[in-house]
Amino acid sequence: GQVGERVDGYLGLVDANAPDDVKELVERVNAGRREKYAEIAAKRSAPVEAVAVQAGAKLTERAEPGEYVMDASGRWKRK
Repeated sequence: GQVGERVDGYLGLVDANAPDDVKELVERVNAGRREKYAEIAAKRSAPVEAVAVQAGAKLTERAEPGEYVMDASGRWKRK
């Protein structure tokens, strides 16, 4: 319940007071995602942001019941 999928393709902290190890995990995962999105964007000659948003749509769709996802307005919701 401390981390959720954002619509921009990255993980976000549902709870800003999450422990440092959770914050570090989110940063590591997002760094890996940025690299992957950049690779895909280069192959498609597309903006990285467009690839990230496309991934975000898929990731929020695939989230399991009970997991947190951020909606387009920036609000966290439990799926």
